[in-house]
Amino acid sequence: MTSTAYAFTGAPSIDDQLAALTAACDPFTTRSLTQIGIQPGWQVLDIGAGSGTIAAWLADRVGADGVVTATDLDPSRIPDHRQITAVPHDITRDQLPEDYYDLIHARLVLLHLPGRDQIVANLARSLKPGGILVLHEFDCTFQRPVFGAAPDDVALFQQVAAGINRILATAGARLDWGLTAQTAMADAGLTDVGTHAHAETFAGGSAWARLGAINTVQLHQQLLTVGLTAVQLERFRELMADPQFIAMSYLMTRTVGRRPA
Repeated sequence: MTSTAYAFTGAPSIDDQLAALTAACDPFTTRSLTQIGIQPGWQVLDIGAGSGTIAAWLADRVGADGVVTATDLDPSRIPDHRQITAVPHDITRDQLPEDYYDLIHARLVLLHLPGRDQIVANLARSLKPGGILVLHEFDCTFQRPVFGAAPDDVALFQQVAAGINRILATAGARLDWGLTAQTAMADAGLTDVGTHAHAETFAGGSAWARLGAINTVQLHQQLLTVGLTAVQLERFRELMADPQFIAMSYLMTRTVGRRPA
């Protein structure tokens, strides 16, 4: 990640959060990256690599002549891999080489960074001519329906989601970034820019539900300040463990752009 007013900085249960994010998001991420047509020998940059599951997936595809540079403020969780170079790096201020990467990827990073438009422009310059930028992000403004639950529990789910969004926005996140990254890429001079979106239902006990519960533990005190009570947060966590509770995930987007050759 990067140094910013990131809402989860210093929060507990980071490893649990990363595990839930990995389980929830990796299937869509790997499917969408497969469509890019990654080639052996590519130079790839994975920004905010976290636990490194996507960096490892990419490394398996670039072959013996390729390199995946996996960056994070804390790269200690990135696994050892012959094709991975793990680097501590702050995308908000540290330099990157220009005209260097065949593919740059970031997931759930720029959403949180107030300088995201300038970062996109910088990343565009770091691509080789013909290189590809892929951003996987959430659109947190997506209204996430709940199916078949009691009205009070539906209202609670929506209230907790709104509370988390309010905390993220206060920390500098752009809640609609998943569906506005396309404009930033086009403004940076990238071509063939396009966005795809995905959401899915989840049940209590699933990865998406665990992520929701963990987030309320991490942001417990902040959520109290935006109008939720400890009793409500405990009930929300019960719902996230209940396999009869069904709701919709965040809307996750993939935005792709190419540097002109």
